[in-house]
Amino acid sequence: QENTGKNKSEVIALDDRIVPMYSHNDENLVFFYESCSLLFNSIPKGINKYFLIPPGRIEYEEEDIKAMSGSSEYDVALVYENMDKSVTCVPVYDAVKKGVEENTIDKLFYRTDHHWSHLGAYYAAREFLQAADKKIVNLDDYECRQGYDFQGYLTVKHGKEDIIPNDQLY
Repeated sequence: QENTGKNKSEVIALDDRIVPMYSHNDENLVFFYESCSLLFNSIPKGINKYFLIPPGRIEYEEEDIKAMSGSSEYDVALVYENMDKSVTCVPVYDAVKKGVEENTIDKLFYRTDHHWSHLGAYYAAREFLQAADKKIVNLDDYECRQGYDFQGYLTVKHGKEDIIPNDQLY
């Protein structure tokens, strides 16, 4: 479904996380598409071109949280649909959704930042490598290590320093 709403806020600040919202904007979407097209058109023929737009955490939140925001799913599909056919677009929405279902949303996305975690990036990388016809190391073959607690920039920006940081697993 087309996303036509505009949001007045850029995040949803909850007790245990800060969720960046998505807001559709025709002008920004056209600018993004045209900028990406210019970049891809500057790459010489014969070089493989891949395009992956990462989904945000809001796409996988509970329905009542998702309802407070727009969704990027339609806009991403629109950009992919109109991208030059010499560019391989790599849809990752469903793969990341599967990752969230197999793990938890907090293992794929940070609670205090707009980035996905190492594990979230793995699910997207797996789709990219499949599109590029390359092999990826199975997740079970990695040694999991504990890193430092990660407190993302959204905690300071929105005065929510009391949110428990994400564990860094890599």
